[in-house]
Amino acid sequence: MLKKRKMITLLLVFALVLGLFGGCAGLPEFDASKYLESQLNVCFKNDSAKSEELGIHTKEEAEADYENMLTQVVDSVFTGVKVSDKLKQRYREIFADLLSKVDYTVKDNQKLNDNSYIVTVEYKQMKVFKPTIKKMRKKLNKVSTTNMDLYYESFFTLMADSIEKVLSKEIKYGIEEVMVFHVDIEDHKYTLNQEDIMTLVMGLIDFDAVEAVG
Repeated sequence: MLKKRKMITLLLVFALVLGLFGGCAGLPEFDASKYLESQLNVCFKNDSAKSEELGIHTKEEAEADYENMLTQVVDSVFTGVKVSDKLKQRYREIFADLLSKVDYTVKDNQKLNDNSYIVTVEYKQMKVFKPTIKKMRKKLNKVSTTNMDLYYESFFTLMADSIEKVLSKEIKYGIEEVMVFHVDIEDHKYTLNQEDIMTLVMGLIDFDAVEAVG
């Protein structure tokens, strides 16, 4: 089930996928804000317009990266758990919907002495897992643990039902927060700082609420 270990795995997936999205060292005038926004848009919104404009992705490459990210996210959720392919596909669609609703705004950037950058990002945390778990609690004790394969299928089906209900209504968000995001240089290419990716993802979605399950 989605315990702390799986939450951390999810964060690492985002960090890995965003970190592999490529650098922009070849651009004549590098804009760290546009670079960060373009990569976040591909990962969360499946929107490649800014990435294409900067010459980082073609539309096909961006779509491939996005689909690969969804595959890795779903695989990380079900690591060590046997569920039906139909349920996995359902979660793929759920995460695509969930990620499209995250709230972030990339603001100004500042170049540092080592030629890396810091970028200001404003965001609000989407409240999806906390209300999901609240909806699940009353039904969890009715899920049989006699057969673990059936248990996981039932548990994740129940969670999917709850997430979909939350996403179908007006989403609630937390207060606006601000973070400083580092755009580093590695092997002569600009890249997104992985710790900052994890911080932002945790800020965008209430993944911490999954620790209350199980």
